[in-house]
Amino acid sequence: MIKKFFVMGLLIVFILGIATFAYAFPKMGTGNVQGLKSLDLTDEQIKKIVDIRTQYFEKMQTLRNDMAKLNFELKNLYLQKNPDQKLIDEKVSKINELRNKMLSLKQEEFEKIKGVLTSEQLSKLQNQSSLPGGFKGKAGRGFGVRGFGGNGVCPLY
Repeated sequence: MIKKFFVMGLLIVFILGIATFAYAFPKMGTGNVQGLKSLDLTDEQIKKIVDIRTQYFEKMQTLRNDMAKLNFELKNLYLQKNPDQKLIDEKVSKINELRNKMLSLKQEEFEKIKGVLTSEQLSKLQNQSSLPGGFKGKAGRGFGVRGFGGNGVCPLY
């Protein structure tokens, strides 16, 4: 009986946590697409950018699936009665490698998108931001490397 109350309590806390997060970040997922809209893109530029984003989405989807699998495996390692620290360290290392690969891919995508923009549009994009390098990840609010927000890598997300 106590176990049921404990599980129900955890479930309620989890649901409230998700609701709080969703309320606090209503624009999450739209990133800085609004920043692109302010650049007065031509139809041709929009098509090229959509093509680039689609290409990289497919590449990132595989990496996201790999990341989910590695995180699942890591959590299972931690749940063992006597966790093997060496295996945990190896898994964490693989996760970090995958994160770096994802970050590199995101930077590569942004460079291709920048190639579609005119110098005037690039200047306008840089003026929308205030971080070093002229880019302000509009996601902000502490999403860090996972969300690529606030680190100046890609202001389009």
